[in-house]
Amino acid sequence: MVLGDDLQTKSHTSLLAAKKFQSEIITITNGQSIELDISYQYRHWFAGVIAYSDAQGSSIIQPSAGKYTFSILTPTQPNGYQSFQNNELRANTPSQVNWASNTDKVKVVISDISVTLYLRLMVVGNIS
Repeated sequence: MVLGDDLQTKSHTSLLAAKKFQSEIITITNGQSIELDISYQYRHWFAGVIAYSDAQGSSIIQPSAGKYTFSILTPTQPNGYQSFQNNELRANTPSQVNWASNTDKVKVVISDISVTLYLRLMVVGNIS
């Protein structure tokens, strides 16, 4: 399920200046991925992964290890995910990736973890 929040309206007749997309909290083990449909109408994107203590999202935690590798699916290349510059995050360091491309879907692959994690993929797009 894709959950979207309007962050700011630019005008009544145009696109929202920014929009947030997020996955549900998903139980993840090593090597699994999360995919999220987003809107190709936005060009600038920021993405991160939020880890929780349990499947209900009771509290945010910082994993002690792991890697998140992001890739994107674009309208002009719908047959396969593409990598982009600086597309990896360390799970134990708060950070985000960003890219500039009209994008239909984003995927993050979780690796180098030895425990089950409860994760949410969070993506924000803007039109500027």
